Amino acid sequence: MVATLHCPHCGGLTAAAAARCAQCGWLVKPRPSRNPETPILCPACSSPAEFAWLAGIQIDLCSGCKGVWFDDGELADLPGKVSDEALARGAADFLAGLSPATTIPERPSYLVCPVCAGHMAPRNYREVSGILTDRCDGCGTWVDHGNLVKILKLIASRQLADVDRRRTQPRPQARRTGEITGRVLPAVELPEEGQAPHDGAAPSTVGTVLETVYILLQILGMFY
Repeated sequence: MVATLHCPHCGGLTAAAAARCAQCGWLVKPRPSRNPETPILCPACSSPAEFAWLAGIQIDLCSGCKGVWFDDGELADLPGKVSDEALARGAADFLAGLSPATTIPERPSYLVCPVCAGHMAPRNYREVSGILTDRCDGCGTWVDHGNLVKILKLIASRQLADVDRRRTQPRPQARRTGEITGRVLPAVELPEEGQAPHDGAAPSTVGTVLETVYILLQILGMFY
């Protein structure tokens, strides 16, 4: 029998051996902390990373695919650290000049966090930039080589403010099924009871037709 426990977040039952609640995904085991003296293993190609400095931020630079691991909060601090255009462009050019030494295998649906071994979630950098990152809440963010170069070039071009402006704009709501938009149809006015339609044509009913035929038959019978 599998041992279970109650999730402290939602109260649902989950396996005691699981790191996260099967009902709500809450972390039910203490999150392991990384060793600040040891670089991580690359979540993309499994090569060992090396400590490097990027604008005053100590990053884990993969020795194989040249992707970068940012500890929690470091990627958010990056624009402020490389706010100078020349510095951001120089960092982008330096990283772009690094040739990956390892062929990255086919990317799985979810990368595994190098710190807690949980699944990382794909994230759109600044929500609307179109640059993909992989995020583990509480641990950090993984950015592959090409996408980090794009982020630095985005900062260097001073377009980050435009990206954040688009992020705060209200998004159009999805159209509901059956909703009519684009034009307003004129209201249909129904005639009141006993009133002829607006075109002047009298209503034609079966009763009226039979009455007319009966009168015609009576008139024809008067001549015989």
